[in-house]
Amino acid sequence: MLRVGQKIDRFTIDAILGEGGMAVVYKVHHTTLGTIHAMKLLKYGDEDVQRRLVAEGQMQAALKSPNILAVSDVLAHEDMPCLLMEFIEGPSLEDWLSKHVVSVSEALAIFRGVLAGVACAHRAGLIHRDLKPGNVLLAPVAGMVVPKVADFGLAKVMGSSAGATRSATGLGTPHFMAPEQIRNAKHVDQRADIFSLGCILYHLVCGTRPFNQKHDVDVYGAICSATYVDPAVIQPDLPVPIVNAIRGCLVVDAAARIASCEALFNVLYPGEQNVFAAPPVQMGPAVSTQAKATGRPVMELVAAETRMPGQPAAAKFAPPGGPVLPKPGVDGSAQGKFVPRDIALPGGKDKAGRAPADDAPTVQPLLAVGLAGVAVAGLVLLVLLAVIVGL
Repeated sequence: MLRVGQKIDRFTIDAILGEGGMAVVYKVHHTTLGTIHAMKLLKYGDEDVQRRLVAEGQMQAALKSPNILAVSDVLAHEDMPCLLMEFIEGPSLEDWLSKHVVSVSEALAIFRGVLAGVACAHRAGLIHRDLKPGNVLLAPVAGMVVPKVADFGLAKVMGSSAGATRSATGLGTPHFMAPEQIRNAKHVDQRADIFSLGCILYHLVCGTRPFNQKHDVDVYGAICSATYVDPAVIQPDLPVPIVNAIRGCLVVDAAARIASCEALFNVLYPGEQNVFAAPPVQMGPAVSTQAKATGRPVMELVAAETRMPGQPAAAKFAPPGGPVLPKPGVDGSAQGKFVPRDIALPGGKDKAGRAPADDAPTVQPLLAVGLAGVAVAGLVLLVLLAVIVGL
Protein backbone atom coordinates (compact mmCIF):
# COMPACT_ATOMS: atom_id res chain seq x y z
CA MET A 1 0.00 0.00 0.00
CA LEU A 2 1.37 3.40 -0.98
CA ARG A 3 1.44 6.20 1.57
CA VAL A 4 0.13 9.74 1.12
CA GLY A 5 2.91 11.96 -0.19
CA GLN A 6 4.78 9.12 -1.88
CA LYS A 7 5.91 9.83 -5.45
CA ILE A 8 5.31 7.50 -8.41
CA ASP A 9 7.06 8.73 -11.53
CA ARG A 10 5.80 12.30 -12.04
CA PHE A 11 2.85 11.93 -9.63
CA THR A 12 2.31 12.28 -5.88
CA ILE A 13 -0.20 10.18 -3.90
CA ASP A 14 -2.95 12.28 -2.30
CA ALA A 15 -5.46 9.70 -1.02
CA ILE A 16 -6.83 6.18 -1.45
CA LEU A 17 -10.05 6.20 -3.48
CA GLY A 18 -10.88 2.50 -3.34
CA GLU A 19 -9.47 -1.00 -3.09
CA GLY A 20 -10.43 -4.26 -4.77
CA GLY A 21 -9.10 -7.78 -4.70
CA MET A 22 -6.35 -7.12 -7.22
CA ALA A 23 -5.77 -3.36 -7.31
CA VAL A 24 -5.91 -0.10 -5.38
CA VAL A 25 -7.08 3.19 -6.89
CA TYR A 26 -5.38 6.35 -5.63
CA LYS A 27 -6.03 10.04 -6.09
CA VAL A 28 -2.81 11.61 -7.34
CA HIS A 29 -1.60 14.94 -8.66
CA HIS A 30 1.04 15.74 -11.26
CA THR A 31 4.05 17.03 -9.34
CA THR A 32 4.78 19.81 -11.85
CA LEU A 33 1.43 20.66 -13.45
CA GLY A 34 -0.76 20.13 -10.40
CA THR A 35 -3.42 18.29 -12.42
CA ILE A 36 -5.54 15.72 -10.56
CA HIS A 37 -5.81 12.11 -11.74
CA ALA A 38 -6.77 8.64 -10.54
CA MET A 39 -4.16 5.88 -10.54
CA LYS A 40 -5.01 2.17 -10.58
CA LEU A 41 -2.13 0.09 -9.24
CA LEU A 42 -1.98 -3.71 -8.99
CA LYS A 43 -1.35 -5.01 -5.49
CA TYR A 44 0.12 -8.23 -6.84
CA GLY A 45 -0.24 -10.42 -9.89
CA ASP A 46 1.54 -12.73 -12.26
CA GLU A 47 2.51 -11.82 -15.79
CA ASP A 48 -0.95 -12.67 -17.12
CA VAL A 49 -2.66 -10.31 -14.65
CA GLN A 50 -0.20 -7.54 -15.44
CA ARG A 51 -0.71 -8.04 -19.16
CA ARG A 52 -4.49 -7.80 -18.69
CA LEU A 53 -4.19 -4.50 -16.80
CA VAL A 54 -2.10 -3.02 -19.61
CA ALA A 55 -4.61 -4.36 -22.16
CA GLU A 56 -7.42 -2.73 -20.17
CA GLY A 57 -5.60 0.60 -20.38
CA GLN A 58 -4.97 0.23 -24.10
CA MET A 59 -8.61 -0.59 -24.84
CA GLN A 60 -10.02 2.17 -22.65
CA ALA A 61 -7.56 4.77 -23.96
CA ALA A 62 -8.64 3.99 -27.54
CA LEU A 63 -12.29 4.80 -26.79
CA LYS A 64 -13.02 8.46 -27.40
CA SER A 65 -16.34 9.28 -25.79
CA PRO A 66 -17.39 11.75 -23.07
CA ASN A 67 -19.31 8.82 -21.56
CA ILE A 68 -16.27 6.58 -21.05
CA LEU A 69 -13.70 7.11 -18.30
CA ALA A 70 -10.51 8.26 -20.00
CA VAL A 71 -7.17 6.47 -19.55
CA SER A 72 -4.19 8.66 -20.42
CA ASP A 73 -1.03 6.71 -19.51
CA VAL A 74 0.50 3.47 -18.26
CA LEU A 75 3.13 3.78 -15.53
CA ALA A 76 5.13 1.29 -13.46
CA HIS A 77 5.93 0.97 -9.78
CA GLU A 78 8.31 -1.75 -8.60
CA ASP A 79 7.69 -3.73 -11.78
CA MET A 80 3.91 -3.50 -11.35
CA PRO A 81 1.96 -1.61 -14.04
CA CYS A 82 -0.54 1.09 -13.12
CA LEU A 83 -3.07 3.03 -15.14
CA LEU A 84 -3.36 6.80 -15.04
CA MET A 85 -7.03 7.72 -15.42
CA GLU A 86 -9.40 10.64 -15.40
CA PHE A 87 -10.33 11.63 -11.84
CA ILE A 88 -14.08 11.85 -11.18
CA GLU A 89 -15.23 13.94 -8.24
CA GLY A 90 -18.75 12.48 -8.19
CA PRO A 91 -20.09 9.15 -6.89
CA SER A 92 -20.75 5.91 -8.69
CA LEU A 93 -24.28 5.35 -9.96
CA GLU A 94 -24.60 2.57 -7.38
CA ASP A 95 -23.85 4.95 -4.51
CA TRP A 96 -26.13 7.62 -5.93
CA LEU A 97 -29.04 5.20 -6.35
CA SER A 98 -28.78 4.15 -2.71
CA LYS A 99 -29.56 7.71 -1.61
CA HIS A 100 -31.97 9.07 -4.23
CA VAL A 101 -35.45 8.56 -5.55
CA VAL A 102 -35.01 8.71 -9.32
CA SER A 103 -37.60 10.35 -11.54
CA VAL A 104 -38.39 8.83 -14.94
CA SER A 105 -36.78 11.79 -16.72
CA GLU A 106 -33.60 11.42 -14.65
CA ALA A 107 -33.51 7.68 -15.28
CA LEU A 108 -33.83 8.17 -19.04
CA ALA A 109 -31.16 10.89 -19.08
CA ILE A 110 -28.68 8.88 -17.00
CA PHE A 111 -29.27 5.72 -18.98
CA ARG A 112 -28.80 7.58 -22.26
CA GLY A 113 -25.28 8.50 -21.17
CA VAL A 114 -24.50 4.91 -20.17
CA LEU A 115 -25.90 3.64 -23.47
CA ALA A 116 -23.81 6.16 -25.42
CA GLY A 117 -20.62 4.95 -23.73
CA VAL A 118 -21.40 1.28 -24.34
CA ALA A 119 -22.37 2.00 -27.95
CA CYS A 120 -18.96 3.63 -28.48
CA ALA A 121 -17.22 0.54 -27.07
CA HIS A 122 -19.28 -1.78 -29.27
CA ARG A 123 -18.52 0.32 -32.34
CA ALA A 124 -14.81 -0.16 -31.54
CA GLY A 125 -15.37 -3.91 -31.30
CA LEU A 126 -15.21 -4.22 -27.50
CA ILE A 127 -17.62 -6.00 -25.17
CA HIS A 128 -17.51 -4.73 -21.58
CA ARG A 129 -18.86 -7.87 -19.80
CA ASP A 130 -19.11 -6.19 -16.37
CA LEU A 131 -21.68 -3.45 -16.79
CA LYS A 132 -23.32 -2.49 -13.48
CA PRO A 133 -24.14 0.71 -11.55
CA GLY A 134 -20.86 0.39 -9.63
CA ASN A 135 -18.95 0.72 -12.91
CA VAL A 136 -20.73 3.93 -13.93
CA LEU A 137 -19.30 7.15 -12.48
CA LEU A 138 -21.23 10.43 -12.34
CA ALA A 139 -18.90 13.30 -13.25
CA PRO A 140 -20.08 16.80 -12.20
CA VAL A 141 -19.95 19.29 -15.07
CA ALA A 142 -21.26 22.85 -14.71
CA GLY A 143 -23.99 21.97 -12.24
CA MET A 144 -24.97 18.80 -14.11
CA VAL A 145 -23.49 15.32 -14.36
CA VAL A 146 -22.09 13.17 -17.16
CA PRO A 147 -22.35 9.37 -16.72
CA LYS A 148 -19.07 7.63 -17.53
CA VAL A 149 -18.64 3.90 -18.08
CA ALA A 150 -15.52 2.63 -16.28
CA ASP A 151 -13.52 -0.54 -15.61
CA PHE A 152 -12.91 -2.41 -18.85
CA GLY A 153 -10.88 -5.05 -17.00
CA LEU A 154 -13.11 -7.87 -18.28
CA ALA A 155 -13.58 -6.50 -21.78
CA LYS A 156 -12.94 -8.65 -24.83
CA VAL A 157 -12.62 -8.01 -28.53
CA MET A 158 -15.64 -9.14 -30.54
CA GLY A 159 -15.03 -12.38 -32.40
CA SER A 160 -12.11 -13.31 -30.15
CA SER A 161 -11.89 -15.67 -27.20
CA ALA A 162 -8.82 -13.90 -25.85
CA GLY A 163 -8.81 -11.62 -22.85
CA ALA A 164 -9.67 -12.02 -19.20
CA THR A 165 -11.58 -15.27 -19.44
CA ARG A 166 -11.76 -18.56 -17.64
CA SER A 167 -13.18 -21.36 -19.77
CA ALA A 168 -16.78 -22.29 -18.93
CA THR A 169 -16.80 -19.87 -16.02
CA GLY A 170 -18.98 -16.78 -15.93
CA LEU A 171 -17.01 -13.59 -15.38
CA GLY A 172 -18.70 -10.42 -14.24
CA THR A 173 -21.05 -9.45 -11.43
CA PRO A 174 -23.71 -12.16 -10.91
CA HIS A 175 -26.76 -9.89 -10.59
CA PHE A 176 -26.06 -8.20 -13.95
CA MET A 177 -24.73 -11.08 -16.07
CA ALA A 178 -26.40 -12.47 -19.17
CA PRO A 179 -27.37 -16.18 -19.14
CA GLU A 180 -24.84 -17.06 -21.84
CA GLN A 181 -22.10 -15.28 -19.89
CA ILE A 182 -22.86 -17.45 -16.86
CA ARG A 183 -22.41 -20.55 -19.00
CA ASN A 184 -19.25 -19.48 -20.81
CA ALA A 185 -17.80 -15.97 -20.77
CA LYS A 186 -15.47 -16.67 -23.68
CA HIS A 187 -18.13 -16.89 -26.35
CA VAL A 188 -20.39 -13.91 -25.70
CA ASP A 189 -21.05 -11.00 -28.04
CA GLN A 190 -22.49 -7.50 -27.59
CA ARG A 191 -25.89 -8.94 -26.67
CA ALA A 192 -24.47 -9.93 -23.26
CA ASP A 193 -23.92 -6.22 -22.59
CA ILE A 194 -27.50 -5.52 -23.74
CA PHE A 195 -28.78 -7.88 -21.04
CA SER A 196 -26.68 -6.04 -18.44
CA LEU A 197 -27.99 -2.69 -19.70
CA GLY A 198 -31.53 -3.98 -19.18
CA CYS A 199 -30.63 -4.80 -15.57
CA ILE A 200 -29.25 -1.28 -15.06
CA LEU A 201 -32.35 0.33 -16.57
CA TYR A 202 -34.57 -1.83 -14.36
CA HIS A 203 -32.58 -0.74 -11.30
CA LEU A 204 -32.94 2.91 -12.29
CA VAL A 205 -36.72 2.89 -12.71
CA CYS A 206 -37.73 0.22 -10.16
CA GLY A 207 -35.29 0.98 -7.36
CA THR A 208 -34.03 -2.60 -7.10
CA ARG A 209 -32.22 -5.17 -9.20
CA PRO A 210 -34.36 -7.54 -11.31
CA PHE A 211 -32.43 -10.53 -9.98
CA ASN A 212 -31.88 -9.75 -6.32
CA GLN A 213 -31.63 -13.15 -4.68
CA LYS A 214 -29.25 -13.53 -1.74
CA HIS A 215 -27.12 -16.41 -2.99
CA ASP A 216 -25.29 -16.49 -6.32
CA VAL A 217 -26.70 -19.90 -7.25
CA ASP A 218 -30.24 -18.51 -6.86
CA VAL A 219 -29.31 -15.43 -8.89
CA TYR A 220 -28.01 -17.65 -11.69
CA GLY A 221 -31.19 -19.72 -11.66
CA ALA A 222 -33.40 -16.63 -11.85
CA ILE A 223 -31.34 -15.13 -14.69
CA CYS A 224 -31.31 -18.33 -16.74
CA SER A 225 -35.11 -18.62 -16.45
CA ALA A 226 -35.84 -14.86 -16.73
CA THR A 227 -37.65 -15.01 -13.38
CA TYR A 228 -38.16 -11.42 -12.29
CA VAL A 229 -41.03 -9.14 -11.35
CA ASP A 230 -42.22 -7.27 -14.41
CA PRO A 231 -41.37 -3.53 -14.17
CA ALA A 232 -44.97 -2.59 -14.97
CA VAL A 233 -46.05 -4.42 -11.79
CA ILE A 234 -43.61 -2.51 -9.57
CA GLN A 235 -44.22 0.82 -11.35
CA PRO A 236 -47.62 0.69 -13.12
CA ASP A 237 -47.19 4.20 -14.54
CA LEU A 238 -43.91 3.53 -16.35
CA PRO A 239 -43.94 4.72 -19.98
CA VAL A 240 -44.45 1.87 -22.44
CA PRO A 241 -41.04 2.36 -24.18
CA ILE A 242 -39.22 1.78 -20.87
CA VAL A 243 -41.21 -1.36 -20.09
CA ASN A 244 -40.68 -2.70 -23.61
CA ALA A 245 -36.97 -1.91 -23.49
CA ILE A 246 -36.48 -3.81 -20.23
CA ARG A 247 -38.51 -6.78 -21.42
CA GLY A 248 -36.58 -6.84 -24.68
CA CYS A 249 -33.21 -6.80 -22.92
CA LEU A 250 -33.93 -9.44 -20.27
CA VAL A 251 -34.61 -12.29 -22.67
CA VAL A 252 -32.81 -15.58 -22.02
CA ASP A 253 -32.31 -16.44 -25.69
CA ALA A 254 -29.74 -13.98 -27.05
CA ALA A 255 -31.15 -14.48 -30.56
CA ALA A 256 -34.52 -13.12 -29.40
CA ARG A 257 -33.04 -10.29 -27.34
CA ILE A 258 -32.68 -6.68 -28.47
CA ALA A 259 -29.60 -7.05 -30.63
CA SER A 260 -27.64 -3.81 -30.32
CA CYS A 261 -27.30 -0.47 -28.57
CA GLU A 262 -28.82 1.21 -31.63
CA ALA A 263 -31.88 -1.06 -31.50
CA LEU A 264 -32.27 -0.45 -27.76
CA PHE A 265 -31.95 3.29 -28.33
CA ASN A 266 -34.74 3.17 -30.93
CA VAL A 267 -37.07 1.34 -28.53
CA LEU A 268 -36.31 3.61 -25.58
CA TYR A 269 -36.00 6.99 -27.30
CA PRO A 270 -38.43 6.92 -30.25
CA GLY A 271 -37.88 9.85 -32.60
CA GLU A 272 -34.30 10.46 -31.40
CA GLN A 273 -31.46 9.77 -33.81
CA ASN A 274 -27.93 9.67 -32.36
CA VAL A 275 -27.15 6.87 -29.91
CA PHE A 276 -23.63 8.26 -29.41
CA ALA A 277 -24.78 11.72 -28.26
CA ALA A 278 -25.93 12.16 -24.65
CA PRO A 279 -26.34 15.61 -23.10
CA PRO A 280 -25.32 16.20 -19.46
CA VAL A 281 -27.96 15.27 -16.90
CA GLN A 282 -29.74 17.77 -14.67
CA MET A 283 -30.13 15.88 -11.39
CA GLY A 284 -32.99 16.66 -9.05
CA PRO A 285 -32.60 17.11 -5.28
CA ALA A 286 -35.05 14.28 -4.44
CA VAL A 287 -33.00 12.61 -1.70
CA SER A 288 -34.68 9.94 0.41
CA THR A 289 -33.35 10.67 3.91
CA GLN A 290 -34.76 7.38 5.20
CA ALA A 291 -32.99 5.44 2.47
CA LYS A 292 -29.81 7.39 3.18
CA ALA A 293 -30.03 6.63 6.90
CA THR A 294 -30.84 2.94 6.55
CA GLY A 295 -28.95 2.10 3.38
CA ARG A 296 -32.02 0.24 2.12
CA PRO A 297 -33.19 0.60 -1.50
CA VAL A 298 -35.94 3.19 -1.90
CA MET A 299 -38.43 0.80 -3.50
CA GLU A 300 -37.87 -1.73 -0.71
CA LEU A 301 -38.75 0.97 1.82
CA VAL A 302 -41.91 1.81 -0.12
CA ALA A 303 -42.88 -1.87 -0.26
CA ALA A 304 -42.31 -2.30 3.47
CA GLU A 305 -44.33 0.80 4.34
CA THR A 306 -47.32 0.05 2.10
CA ARG A 307 -47.91 -3.68 2.64
CA MET A 308 -51.20 -4.67 4.30
CA PRO A 309 -51.32 -6.13 7.84
CA GLY A 310 -50.67 -9.83 7.73
CA GLN A 311 -48.67 -9.62 4.52
CA PRO A 312 -45.02 -10.72 4.98
CA ALA A 313 -42.29 -8.19 4.29
CA ALA A 314 -41.18 -8.16 0.67
CA ALA A 315 -37.89 -9.97 0.14
CA LYS A 316 -36.53 -7.20 -2.10
CA PHE A 317 -39.32 -7.79 -4.59
CA ALA A 318 -38.95 -11.56 -4.69
CA PRO A 319 -42.06 -12.55 -6.70
CA PRO A 320 -44.96 -14.00 -4.72
CA GLY A 321 -46.46 -17.29 -5.81
CA GLY A 322 -48.85 -16.15 -8.48
CA PRO A 323 -50.01 -17.79 -11.68
CA VAL A 324 -47.55 -18.00 -14.55
CA LEU A 325 -48.76 -15.61 -17.21
CA PRO A 326 -47.09 -14.42 -20.43
CA LYS A 327 -46.04 -10.81 -20.69
CA PRO A 328 -45.68 -9.01 -24.00
CA GLY A 329 -42.27 -8.62 -25.56
CA VAL A 330 -40.94 -5.76 -27.65
CA ASP A 331 -43.15 -6.77 -30.56
CA GLY A 332 -46.15 -7.69 -28.37
CA SER A 333 -45.47 -11.43 -28.37
CA ALA A 334 -45.48 -13.46 -25.17
CA GLN A 335 -41.96 -14.17 -23.99
CA GLY A 336 -41.74 -13.54 -20.25
CA LYS A 337 -42.40 -15.43 -17.07
CA PHE A 338 -45.09 -14.32 -14.68
CA VAL A 339 -47.15 -11.48 -13.31
CA PRO A 340 -47.42 -11.58 -9.51
CA ARG A 341 -50.84 -11.88 -7.90
CA ASP A 342 -52.17 -8.65 -6.41
CA ILE A 343 -53.10 -8.48 -2.73
CA ALA A 344 -56.68 -9.71 -2.21
CA LEU A 345 -59.22 -6.94 -1.66
CA PRO A 346 -62.49 -6.93 0.31
CA GLY A 347 -65.20 -8.56 -1.79
CA GLY A 348 -63.36 -11.76 -2.53
CA LYS A 349 -61.39 -10.76 -5.67
CA ASP A 350 -58.14 -9.03 -6.43
CA LYS A 351 -57.60 -6.06 -8.74
CA ALA A 352 -57.53 -8.32 -11.78
CA GLY A 353 -60.83 -9.95 -10.82
CA ARG A 354 -59.23 -13.19 -9.64
CA ALA A 355 -60.41 -15.09 -6.58
CA PRO A 356 -57.94 -14.71 -3.69
CA ALA A 357 -55.63 -17.50 -2.64
CA ASP A 358 -56.45 -19.27 0.63
CA ASP A 359 -53.70 -17.42 2.45
CA ALA A 360 -54.35 -13.99 0.92
CA PRO A 361 -54.79 -11.31 3.61
CA THR A 362 -58.30 -9.80 3.88
CA VAL A 363 -59.75 -6.93 5.88
CA GLN A 364 -62.73 -8.68 7.58
CA PRO A 365 -60.75 -10.80 10.10
CA LEU A 366 -58.67 -7.78 11.07
CA LEU A 367 -61.84 -5.73 11.66
CA ALA A 368 -63.32 -8.46 13.86
CA VAL A 369 -60.18 -8.62 15.97
CA GLY A 370 -60.17 -4.84 16.33
CA LEU A 371 -63.83 -4.71 17.51
CA ALA A 372 -63.21 -7.49 20.02
CA GLY A 373 -60.28 -5.58 21.45
CA VAL A 374 -62.41 -2.45 21.88
CA ALA A 375 -65.08 -4.46 23.72
CA VAL A 376 -62.58 -5.98 26.15
CA ALA A 377 -61.04 -2.60 26.87
CA GLY A 378 -64.48 -1.14 27.63
CA LEU A 379 -65.31 -3.96 30.04
CA VAL A 380 -62.03 -3.45 31.94
CA LEU A 381 -62.76 0.27 32.23
CA LEU A 382 -66.24 -0.40 33.72
CA VAL A 383 -64.78 -2.77 36.34
CA LEU A 384 -62.19 -0.16 37.36
CA LEU A 385 -64.88 2.52 37.73
CA ALA A 386 -66.97 0.18 39.89
CA VAL A 387 -64.02 -0.46 42.19
CA ILE A 388 -63.31 3.26 42.53
CA VAL A 389 -66.99 4.06 43.35
CA GLY A 390 -66.99 1.24 45.93
CA LEU A 391 -64.01 2.76 47.64
